Amino acid sequence: MDCAPPDALPTDTMDAEETFHNVFFQFIATLRFLAMEPEAVCEAQGNYNVAFELQQEALSGPYLVDKGRLDRAEEIAIKAFATTVSDLPKSALVFAEGHEPNVRNMKHAAWTPIRAQAASLLVLLTPRIAENNAYFERS
Repeated sequence: MDCAPPDALPTDTMDAEETFHNVFFQFIATLRFLAMEPEAVCEAQGNYNVAFELQQEALSGPYLVDKGRLDRAEEIAIKAFATTVSDLPKSALVFAEGHEPNVRNMKHAAWTPIRAQAASLLVLLTPRIAENNAYFERS
């Protein structure tokens, strides 16, 4: 009889609702980091390749679109945010280790509108954030 090794991944998969809420939760966490000032976000993110990591995490936003859970304005704002983040110049994403190099990246002028967009998105998505919190409270 074949048995899965004890460290095998579970075969259970998340349903669409659970997947949406988990991705949304992580996306909101990323927005909160991106809305922070450069020094604070670098410290909070461990001062390791912060700009690149946050860019990659922010690019999960479009997954939330066309799922029937967001309104048109929210979807448009998320798409616009993802485009801005995707278009970051390489000079704003230089590999960095340590506080000063990461802060230098996050102070790049290209991050300024992203910080503002992240803060605005958090306000726009406030009702969805409440729904997401309620989902996890009952889970």
